[in-house]
Amino acid sequence: MTWDVRKAATLMGATVANSTSTSAPGFGSAIYIAPRNWCLLAIFAGLFGFWLSGDGAGVVEEREVRPLFDVFDADRVQRVVLERPDAAAVETGGVERTSLVLLPAAEGRKQAAWTLEELFGAAAFRDRVERLLSRIGSMTTLDLVSADPERHEEYGLTEDRALRVRASVNETMGDSPMVDLLLAPAPDRGAWVRKFGESEVWRIARFNPPSPAPRAWFDDSSLMPLGDRAIESIRASGAAVPKEVAIYFVPGGERFVDEAGRGWDVPRVLDLQSRLQTLFPINVTGAKAAGETLDPDGGSESQLPPWLRLEIVPLLGGKAFHIELAEPAEGDTECRAVLVQGTTRVTVAASTVRKIAAALGGLLEAQVGDDAGK
Repeated sequence: MTWDVRKAATLMGATVANSTSTSAPGFGSAIYIAPRNWCLLAIFAGLFGFWLSGDGAGVVEEREVRPLFDVFDADRVQRVVLERPDAAAVETGGVERTSLVLLPAAEGRKQAAWTLEELFGAAAFRDRVERLLSRIGSMTTLDLVSADPERHEEYGLTEDRALRVRASVNETMGDSPMVDLLLAPAPDRGAWVRKFGESEVWRIARFNPPSPAPRAWFDDSSLMPLGDRAIESIRASGAAVPKEVAIYFVPGGERFVDEAGRGWDVPRVLDLQSRLQTLFPINVTGAKAAGETLDPDGGSESQLPPWLRLEIVPLLGGKAFHIELAEPAEGDTECRAVLVQGTTRVTVAASTVRKIAAALGGLLEAQVGDDAGK
């Protein structure tokens, strides 16, 4: 492709002269630019130079993009505190707060576990905590939106409005946490972020600020931690059932027998299993030591056995674990429960407890009927 000098010059309002006497060395012709167009060329050249100089408004200044926190190691974090001012949170001094504490691995706990200080040490969702720490570690200085302290209110990043997140490598927070930042929601599912005590505001894409409410972090997984095919046996006792129920899982197929080798009705056993999986904790009512039962604190209640006690033995070995349930009173939507090996007292749905008791009663009735028919 060749460039036609005559056409280009004509477009600029210039005249091409054919005189070879005025041509530049190596060219057969010279370009003559009409005087009226010199002004236009000078204006264009000036604007181009001004743009290149980088002094004009709207020109993006080159900055080094680096991690927002130069020294951050998520694996070393032992405590995370999320808090936000809330006038309704009277019991916590007008601040809604969640304190996440990492408990090291110990006997009976194969790996370290995140717990909730505000919920008596109840388990927190490990994945949620790890995702938050991972996201903090990936924050960068790519998108600086303001360095003006007067605009903090505009971004919702004043101390009396923003969510504050701190992370420490120590069991206590201390005065020098590894991370101390303020967060507020930004458009398009992002977040405004600034370091506590600093002026710069950054936008972090694809990050929704987490909730400071303890319930948002509470691990409300079922009290029944084993899947259907991971169970060797289930025993049930207490006033909820006419007599003790023992269900043994026969390897090699869906067959279930009692201690005498008599078969249980398979659909009813499967129904019981599915109902056990729905024993989700609703609220945490207090702390307890591992091994303590439903009512260890004295009083007439503690002298009575639990209304329903379940003992589950894992198929692949390990210690049996126990779930104890109080009798749901008429009209109650929740009733007390404990996982005996756990460290908290919880409530579960009263309707679920009633259905589990009914499923056990149905098993016994079906077996009695089978025996009578033989």
